[in-house]
Amino acid sequence: MNVSRVTLFEVHKDAGGSLVESCRFDWAEPGLQPLSSDPRYQSMSLADPDTGVPVDDWTLRRERGEVVQATRSQVHGYTRQVFEEHGTLTFLSVPIHVDDRYWGFIGFDDCRQERRWISLEIEVLRTAAALIGGAIRHAEALARLKESEERYALAARGANDGLWDWSIESGKVFYAERLREILNLEASACSIAPEKLCRRLRPVGFKSLWEALLEKFERQEPKFEFECELLDDSGQLTGRWVVARGLLVYQNSTGRRIVGSMRDITDRKRVERDLAVAEGKRAQLARYFSANMINDIISSGTNLSSVREQPVAVLFADLFNFTEMSAHLSGFQVIALLREYYGLMEEAVFVNGGTLEKYIGDGIMATFGTPKPGSQDASNALASARAMVTGMAQWNLRRQRHGEAALRIGIGLHYGEVTLGNVGSERRLELTVLGHTVNLASRLEHLTRDVDPAIIMSDALLQQARREGVAELTGKFVDLGPRVIRGQSEPLRIWGLENEH
Repeated sequence: MNVSRVTLFEVHKDAGGSLVESCRFDWAEPGLQPLSSDPRYQSMSLADPDTGVPVDDWTLRRERGEVVQATRSQVHGYTRQVFEEHGTLTFLSVPIHVDDRYWGFIGFDDCRQERRWISLEIEVLRTAAALIGGAIRHAEALARLKESEERYALAARGANDGLWDWSIESGKVFYAERLREILNLEASACSIAPEKLCRRLRPVGFKSLWEALLEKFERQEPKFEFECELLDDSGQLTGRWVVARGLLVYQNSTGRRIVGSMRDITDRKRVERDLAVAEGKRAQLARYFSANMINDIISSGTNLSSVREQPVAVLFADLFNFTEMSAHLSGFQVIALLREYYGLMEEAVFVNGGTLEKYIGDGIMATFGTPKPGSQDASNALASARAMVTGMAQWNLRRQRHGEAALRIGIGLHYGEVTLGNVGSERRLELTVLGHTVNLASRLEHLTRDVDPAIIMSDALLQQARREGVAELTGKFVDLGPRVIRGQSEPLRIWGLENEH
């Protein structure tokens, strides 16, 4: 991510039960001091001592799943002192959640420039945080399992492990009764040669357990541990898994004996598979939805792969004359401009419960009411459009103070039926909306080039916003009358809102 420092903070309780956070791991480029070895960044208080409720705004936002960004010029007081002490110009943190619990965050410091991360970078960081959360979940499960195993070591070994002992030199073999139960073998299996039995177990990366053990023997390794899927008599995978572990005994560099155990881990493998699917789904959803919406989608079990029709508010936004303007800028300047522009647009979409469908050059497409219709979809789309115009006006003031040209945006809004579905594959989700409503919203955005308003919306969206009970959002919009729109059989009544200056 081309940053100067990366930190991993865990939120936990101290010995007195108070909520604190500690830097567990970090990386810093040469010349910068690490934080994990600094006692000031261990057990830092976060909660009100009387109520135990977090009082830090950044902590509250992370609990809600928000990515927090800040530059040195934006912060004050103690936070600014910390920025200055560590040379931080820009800071971004991505929360880590384990199940429904806020675990902590991964932080990124840029000590070279003040900047704003774009959504593509944030998507990668959210995915990284999701993977860290999955790893923590897995580690905690293993810790609980280890504690349980240690607590009930003798009982667990007798009840769950199938023991076997094979003297390669003499050919004698012993199979415990539990081993035959795990492998679903008949009592006569005690006469089966271990080599033949091992060919019914397929470890990851090998054709059989026997092949894996031969490789261990060749390397003179004293121990083995493999997770293996069981094969049936016809050589087909059964979906059942065991972990095989034990010792290899040598004499004069020749393998003489194998002493091992097997344990059924089918349930654990199923949980791991479900976890991988869930984390993959979360990472894919992060491309489109805010963190809170992702949690709602996953918890509700919304089927994103089904194709359906539903009413949706569609928004298109585009910069005017960007191609001509960018011809006079360096590649670095173009990227910096787009980063800040996309940041404004994304914030306006996500804060108002929208879905970011796609980038189209220097424009965006967003929908409101996907993947599930809501009670305020038209109102949210309108609020998002007005936030974009306000954000652009404030941005232009900053640009003009630096001697940069002001930018103009055009926004088109329409409300109606769309076809919603996943046009990608199971490996890559490509959720999209199609239909006349989408095309009409795009053409309304293009119409802003011919008339002065920054926002043009259809009468259908305005009437829906009023039905939703937020008529104040439609204030200051001017009736532009019926207009002939390409692809529309009848003239369409439209409404416009001027640019803010």
